[in-house]
Amino acid sequence: ECRLVWLETAEELEVDEMGRTKLLTSTGGASDCTIRIMELPLKRWNDPLFPRDWQARLDGVWYSTLVNVLSSVGQLFVLLRSEDGASWVVRRFSTQSREWHEMPHTASSAPLGLHSASDQTLVYFREAADGSRAMMAHSVAYVPAKQRDYDSACLISEGTNVSRASIFEDLVVWQEEPGDGAPPVMLLLDLNKDNDQLPDTADHFPFTGEFQFDSDNDGIGDEGDFIRMTGPCTRSSRRGACMSDNEVLYIV
Repeated sequence: ECRLVWLETAEELEVDEMGRTKLLTSTGGASDCTIRIMELPLKRWNDPLFPRDWQARLDGVWYSTLVNVLSSVGQLFVLLRSEDGASWVVRRFSTQSREWHEMPHTASSAPLGLHSASDQTLVYFREAADGSRAMMAHSVAYVPAKQRDYDSACLISEGTNVSRASIFEDLVVWQEEPGDGAPPVMLLLDLNKDNDQLPDTADHFPFTGEFQFDSDNDGIGDEGDFIRMTGPCTRSSRRGACMSDNEVLYIV
């Protein structure tokens, strides 16, 4: 599955060697962009996304300027800046359901741009108020058994020595410059080590593909859990806070 995405705007555009689009305006964005998507190899057009589609008022803030757009399988990510230039948001658009979702972020940091994306993960850089830089990964996975999307985010690397990054499926590869004349180092991170539907950050059992969720927090995956506990222990951050099946049966 492949798609062609481009912008129509009166502003000047630049495309780098990775195919990423940059708006050459004084603000680094534009408010008149129409986003067009063609599904390949069928050459099927999706309905275009006009400014009224991607612009949004969220928590009383009007996000009207498109800074960056990035496409992956079944998803479109847009980086938007507020009308006053003080706030930003990354929105995710599903090309299947045609629904928009806002990605969570912290107010103390701002994205430097959308960098790379696979079928369920977006890699981007953000900059904090103190000038430090961090490389983040945000994953979205649909789980048929739960009939919903699961969003999760993680910090991959922080500091100013990350020079480039790319993602293929669940593998993130990036280059860091150690400094002091040392040669650059290539690093790799597997975001889904058991190769199931969920990335590690959302998976209760990241090393066991047989289990994914532990609804009652007893240390036993839902798929193999005989007795489901309820109560305050299910909300504890400590794994195994609830009694296991054996402990319940022993008391009975």
